[in-house]
Amino acid sequence: MTMTSFSTLELTAMQETQDSAMMDLCDLLTLFQTDRVDEYGHPVMEWITREKVICGLDMRESGEVRNAEANLWDARLRLPINTLIGRVDRVVITQRFGVMLDTPLLYQVEGEAERGPSGLVLRLRNV
Repeated sequence: MTMTSFSTLELTAMQETQDSAMMDLCDLLTLFQTDRVDEYGHPVMEWITREKVICGLDMRESGEVRNAEANLWDARLRLPINTLIGRVDRVVITQRFGVMLDTPLLYQVEGEAERGPSGLVLRLRNV
């Protein structure tokens, strides 16, 4: 039995549908080495906003345990398919359902992004 691949038109439609369902907004943060040094002579590192993107935050925690090894996260985040994000980046949720948050939510990316046909999914940990 052979499975047929999605056509370009089908993939584009799926990705547009996914993007239109993302009602949150987030900043993607990357660790940046400044030209400053601290009192011990070490380079000063800062988190900088690399990009602002639409996203979809699911704040349900994982409770999975596989083979006695915990695979836990505090939230999951959907992102558009072409978003570049690394496993050491951070995410700041600035808007939920189109409303600016008084206190933005800060998360650390846990592991690699899972890529599906319509978008990316990240596991996040509270910072």
